Order: sequence, then structure tokens, then C-alpha cells
Amino acid sequence: MEQILDVLYNYIQENRIAYYLNGDPEYCLAGRRMDEAEEWLEANLPPEARARLAAARAERDFRYERALFRCGLGLGLELAGSGRLPG
Repeated sequence: MEQILDVLYNYIQENRIAYYLNGDPEYCLAGRRMDEAEEWLEANLPPEARARLAAARAERDFRYERALFRCGLGLGLELAGSGRLPG
């Protein structure tokens, strides 16, 4: 089961996430603001702190996205099992 989750997760990351997020104007605006704040922060941090911050962000983002994916997959499986999912 874990292998199937990994394959599905990678597919979603490569083919779907950007499509949905880029279609949301508020997300795009928030992303631009975050980019500006990150640029300022990185310009004012020493190199070691920048590296630690980047590693922490990457870990947080990976775990957050994976949790969202698992929630969506779990909901889909529940709906499929209850007969409420079309198809």
C-alpha cells in the first residue's frame, strides 16, 4: 500500500498541484508576498542560518503536502466505499 501511495503522490506533485494552485489568484498573490519576504530574510541571515531555514522549510513543505494528499486520498477511498463517489 505504501508503494501505491508513493506513486500516486509523485503523480499528483508532477501533474496536478501547480494546475490547481496557479488557478487561485489569492494563492498566487500570497506566494508573491511570501517570495518577497523570503528574499529579504535570506539577504539578512548568515549563510549557516539560511541553510538551516531552507532545510526546515523543505521538510515542513514535504510533510504538509503529503498529509494533504493522504487526507484527500482517504476521503476518496471512504466515498468510494460508501458508494457516493460517481463512476
